[in-house]
Amino acid sequence: MESILSVAWTVWNAVVYDTTEGVTARCDALLAAAKDKQARLTIEFMIQNKLSSFGDDQRLLGDYEYIPEPDGYRLRVEAKHPPALGPLPKN
Repeated sequence: MESILSVAWTVWNAVVYDTTEGVTARCDALLAAAKDKQARLTIEFMIQNKLSSFGDDQRLLGDYEYIPEPDGYRLRVEAKHPPALGPLPKN
C-alpha cells in the first residue's frame, strides 16, 4: 500500500508543481525514469487523470496517516499550496 500511495503522491505533486510553474519538467522526469512500458503507461494515465478530473485542484499532498477502523482503514492527508500560490486560506 505504501508503494502505491508513494507513486500516486509523487505524480499528483509533480503535476501540481509543473502546472503552477508552467513547465512539464517534473512529469517528463517521472516518465523518463519509468522502468518499463507498463510503468510509463500507468504514469501517463495518472498525469492525464489528474489534469482532466482534478485540474483545478492545485493543492499538494503532504503528510498522511492510516487510521484503523473496524472495517479497514481511513486515510488522512495533509493538503498545502505550492510555494508559487502561497499558503492555503484559513477557514
